[in-house]
Amino acid sequence: MLNALAAFELAQGRAVVLDFGTATTFDCISEKGDYLGGAIVPGPHLAARMLHEHTAQLPLAQVRRPRRVIGKNTDECIQAGIYFGYLGMIEKVLALTLREMGANVSIMATGGLAVLFKKDLGRSIRHVPDLTLQGLRIASERMRLC
Repeated sequence: MLNALAAFELAQGRAVVLDFGTATTFDCISEKGDYLGGAIVPGPHLAARMLHEHTAQLPLAQVRRPRRVIGKNTDECIQAGIYFGYLGMIEKVLALTLREMGANVSIMATGGLAVLFKKDLGRSIRHVPDLTLQGLRIASERMRLC
């Protein structure tokens, strides 16, 4: 909710926040600042860990953007699958979200992997690395006013 509060303040209207944390979340905020809901998927680090822990022999691969989609060894294959698979999933969920919300929606990205994915999403996305902290500040200021 802190991300939603900060996003509304920054956008002064409708917004979608992509938070690239342990989970990747899509939070939707109305033109009045109401939290509308969103979507949640496991984050890329979690997916990489699950491949490692729940398969017989796959190593724990670093989440990064590989040079190519077709990996030449096991690590590259995992990295390509995680990165490009998540990129496609994020693009699809975001496109459907924006279709439901309509026009004039600000898109913001936060969380540890935001910079990694933002450049390949092909949309105008504002990177706000401290969005949660901004929301905490805004909430604190509002509570002092009460």
